[in-house]
Order: sequence, then structure tokens, then C-alpha cells
Amino acid sequence: MLWELLDPEILAEVDVYWAAVAGQDPAEVLERLGERAVTAHLKDGPAVLDAPQTAIGTGVVDIPAALRAGGHLRWHITEIDGTDTERFNLLAANRQELLNGSLTAP
Repeated sequence: MLWELLDPEILAEVDVYWAAVAGQDPAEVLERLGERAVTAHLKDGPAVLDAPQTAIGTGVVDIPAALRAGGHLRWHITEIDGTDTERFNLLAANRQELLNGSLTAP
């Protein structure tokens, strides 16, 4: 409802993990926002509050579906809010998963 009330020139950054935590399908959110969504933050994990995030492809967030729905995105960024894994190893695993799935540029 918020996006319907805002000026169409207001753009969005969508965090796919937190969309999933909120009970939303990230792909549907990106489709619904269309060109107003210009970037996406990519994370994975169990999609519950206060749970550690995990490497992309090891949680419940359908990152490939979100990126397909967000084909119009200018950028996608992998990031971590909280994890039990060493952060740089997790980021490296995220990068490799995105490359393996041809979901990002090398």
C-alpha cells in the first residue's frame, strides 16, 4: 500500500531475505515493484527473526527466482547481517553460488 501512495519517482532497494522473514515472496515483491526496484540485497538462511544467515543456496530464500523476477535491477548486492560463519568465507560462497548459477557477472 505504501508504494501506491508514494510518488512514482521514489525507488526501492529490496532486501530479499527480510522480505522472506516478513512472509513475502521476494520474487513477487520485485515483480510488484517493477522498475521502481533498482537494487536487491541478497542473503539466505531460515528466514526467521534472530536466526543466523547462511550461504546463498543453503536457506529457504529462492534467490534465482528473485533475480529472474528482478531482471530489471541495476544492481544486486550480497551482504550479511548476522551469521555463525566466518563472514569472508560466506561472501566467497555467495559469490561462487551466484557464478555457478549464472546469476551474476564474473
